[in-house]
Amino acid sequence: MRQGCIEEYRACRTIWLTLLLVLAATTAQAQEGSELDTVSTNYGPYVSMILVDSFQGSTTDLPLVAYENLSLGRQGLAVSRCLDPLCREALSQTLDNRGSSNAAGVYSRILQDQAGDILIVHLKIGVGAALRVVRCGFAACVGGMGSPTTLNSIALDQGQAVNIDAAIGSDGLPVIAASLRDGITDLGLWVIKCSDAVCEQPTTQTRIDPSRPLSGRVIDMIIGDSGFPQIAFQDKESAGSNGEVALLSCNDLACTGKNETLHVLDDLGGSNGRIIDLKLSPNGNPVIAYAGLSSTLRVIACNDPVCAGDDDAPNIIPTSSPINQAVAMDIDGQGHPAIAAHSQATDSLEIIFCNDAACAGQDERTADLFQSENEDIDTGAWVDVVFDEVDRLQVVYQTYERAGAGQNFRSVYSIRCVAEGCSLVFSDRFQAMP
Repeated sequence: MRQGCIEEYRACRTIWLTLLLVLAATTAQAQEGSELDTVSTNYGPYVSMILVDSFQGSTTDLPLVAYENLSLGRQGLAVSRCLDPLCREALSQTLDNRGSSNAAGVYSRILQDQAGDILIVHLKIGVGAALRVVRCGFAACVGGMGSPTTLNSIALDQGQAVNIDAAIGSDGLPVIAASLRDGITDLGLWVIKCSDAVCEQPTTQTRIDPSRPLSGRVIDMIIGDSGFPQIAFQDKESAGSNGEVALLSCNDLACTGKNETLHVLDDLGGSNGRIIDLKLSPNGNPVIAYAGLSSTLRVIACNDPVCAGDDDAPNIIPTSSPINQAVAMDIDGQGHPAIAAHSQATDSLEIIFCNDAACAGQDERTADLFQSENEDIDTGAWVDVVFDEVDRLQVVYQTYERAGAGQNFRSVYSIRCVAEGCSLVFSDRFQAMP
């Protein structure tokens, strides 16, 4: 690795911080980030991001982003692939057209399997509703942006999916968590385990708890340290009851046997569990960020792999506005979370870096606050974040301009952050050639 202040930021932290503050004052427009698709005018709900190797052989991982595109002629599940780490250039295309359905790309989750291929699980809703799996080879999705290898619908044993999340299991095959509904009847939380790489063969479908039909309205899933699924979700005992934040820890890949471990972690009611993000700490224990009582941003850092006992209390993170629309979290190499949180009250997105593993002490640092002076523009209602290999936080977020009379303009922007701030200029300091 080349030496010097530009490449070795941590060795020159004080010098760079002074320079960054000067740059921030003179480059306010840089805080908007880079727009991913400059052709589409209405896109970006359900944004999901991973970092993938450059098809050109670069050692720097590049963002690959899935989302719903609502633009005329491009409607459906779409993907943007950044050609550089800061997404100054990107290629975009629709992978799964909406067709006759009302929408496609809903609750999209983009993944990379052990073979390096790209897998996207998403929903078509309304007419022609379906749980869809899109798969394309690395060269197609990341290199030449060609057509997908597979477009497949999963046949459900009961009802239709209304919310989903997905992961690649320890066997290399997809696992899907879903909230199902049959007409107006809620069927609760299910786990769908695929038996092949594209979910074409019969799947194992497990209903977690028939006595809790309202569980799983909000879902986030990972493969835990055990190699089996763990699902953080909103749970409700009955319609109109207070929401609870719960964690399901499975003891097999399909969560069968009705002997999984379920712990309710926060039952204070209010807005608990409306938005949830689940990650694993470096020690293998779950960390959950969510909007809790009174629209407070909360983090639970469990002290064991299944969050057992009554000693996993949430820590409240002070924010500039109530958090009630979107939360996205990742954990850096030191085990410290960083969170992007959206406030519907102020149409703003706040980027927060925690200085400990549990975000305790109410002394976390707000790196940046994205808020337009135009009251008709909402920033960050859909957002995702991922740390790169040197702990720079890559952020993708949607902006939404309410133009009136059905004229809505949505776009997705990408930017990189550290605790001192978010900016394309800030990002450039890490390397001479981004």
